[in-house]
Amino acid sequence: MQNPTSYSSFSNGIGKTQIQNHSSSSKGFASCRGEGGVPAMEVAEDQREYLSSTPVILSYSLDSRIKPVFYLIRSISSTHEVFAKMPRHSNCLFRFGLDKFIVPNVTVLQNYNVPNDRISNMFMTNPRILTLNSDRFGEIVRLVNEMGFNPSSHRFMEAVRAMGTLSRATWKAKFEVYRSLGWSDEGILYAFRKNPSCITISEKKIRKGMSFFCEELDWGVSVVSRYPVVLLFSLEKRIVPRHKVWQVLKSRGLVKKDSIPLGLFLASEKQFLEEYVLRRREMVPQLLKVYHGEIGCTPPVTRHRGK
Repeated sequence: MQNPTSYSSFSNGIGKTQIQNHSSSSKGFASCRGEGGVPAMEVAEDQREYLSSTPVILSYSLDSRIKPVFYLIRSISSTHEVFAKMPRHSNCLFRFGLDKFIVPNVTVLQNYNVPNDRISNMFMTNPRILTLNSDRFGEIVRLVNEMGFNPSSHRFMEAVRAMGTLSRATWKAKFEVYRSLGWSDEGILYAFRKNPSCITISEKKIRKGMSFFCEELDWGVSVVSRYPVVLLFSLEKRIVPRHKVWQVLKSRGLVKKDSIPLGLFLASEKQFLEEYVLRRREMVPQLLKVYHGEIGCTPPVTRHRGK
């Protein structure tokens, strides 16, 4: 990795613009100005927009906090959009010096051959994870690697993020929730490898989802563990409304399968409407109202006379 405290190539080769006066409302803006109020730092357009949208960052030291973080992110990023996509809460990156958490954590990822683009994406999506205690972060990355995640895949970083948002106690508690619902440890880990976010959802959401899938749809635990993404979907806004549409179609003999296809829930909104609602609107004109919950799931059949 390049030395993050070396600024010789900072903003090199990209269009530059000075920090604009509209950021001067920030309490710490003066720290980014040289003598006579002239900005002491030039930044690229995306960096300027980032600073203007998150002015609290300007309260931090220019030389010891802002420049090092900007240089590090730019040095590992292949896109000039990285700052434009960073969330507002990314100001956490500037609270500590790079050497305390961020550089050690980035180094851990690079030592496991995680591509820089994946690391750069973490700055854009979950920067707080990179400010974890370095010992804890290193432990998480090691465990994720031992679980069989490919460091080059996006799921590796998803797993790091998921584990990084949970304490050890919460991680164990989530395992107990799944076990209480009939899951084996192998099934839980399989689901985690398929979709790491399944371990971060609340106990209430897990129990409600499993109750619906197992009791209403008669799915076994093995089905849900193979496709854990269904637990992340909203029951009220996605799963139940689509199930009601399926019930209507089945009662009218308009679908051939007895079991509910997984694609019913995995399809995008557009795909679902085209496949299950709009194609049958002549035969069941009120199907869209059923989907939106405006009427029950037993609309009257529209009978068409032959010519």
